Amino acid sequence: MKIVELFPEIARRVREDHLGGGLITHHNFQHAYRVGQAAYTIALKQWGDEVVARKAGVAGLGHNADRLIRHQFGVVTTDAIRNLLSRWIGDEFADEGIAEVQHAVLNHGDINRAGDDRVLIALKDGDRYVNLALDIVMRSALHFSTLPPLDSVYFLDAPGATYNDPKSVLQDVMASLDWVDPTSRVCIRTTAALRMAGPRAAALRFYRDTLLAQLKEEDAFPLS
Repeated sequence: MKIVELFPEIARRVREDHLGGGLITHHNFQHAYRVGQAAYTIALKQWGDEVVARKAGVAGLGHNADRLIRHQFGVVTTDAIRNLLSRWIGDEFADEGIAEVQHAVLNHGDINRAGDDRVLIALKDGDRYVNLALDIVMRSALHFSTLPPLDSVYFLDAPGATYNDPKSVLQDVMASLDWVDPTSRVCIRTTAALRMAGPRAAALRFYRDTLLAQLKEEDAFPLS
């Protein structure tokens, strides 16, 4: 079942607010829909619990709330996120369900925590799974439009580079592979999502390796 068909009014509100707020690039309403669908599917496959899956799916639909608020107003607060989510969700859930969705959205960008509940785990895994799709190349280029596409000297090993401070668009793209690295604090945790993510990670590795081979073929790496 599609999450936008299960919750058409929530999907409509999310879409209208993204378009009305001008958020049409990196974190647009299509991304919200995709994460909502992924979180719903992962929860259902992993635990077979329709209630958890629906909450995770709605959390996915709403997980761009902070991005939209920042894009429109420049400042993001917890209260603003909660209020926007409450308006999007409407009367679809009881207060406890809304609180679970809000908690997941507020914490989905965090590292993995032992106390994460199933709704939050499914949302984190769904977001990471979607961000392993090959459109991450284009989305990262939009988000980091002031960075060079790649580093022809260090490739992915630029000194001082971090996840939050990449030195090239390619480095940000390849940081996505942390989501399938079991030594990482942001690795996908559910077996269902890991199985789904495997081919996507393989495609990103192929992209990386093919690009490096092409640069070497052109005698353009390393190039100071």
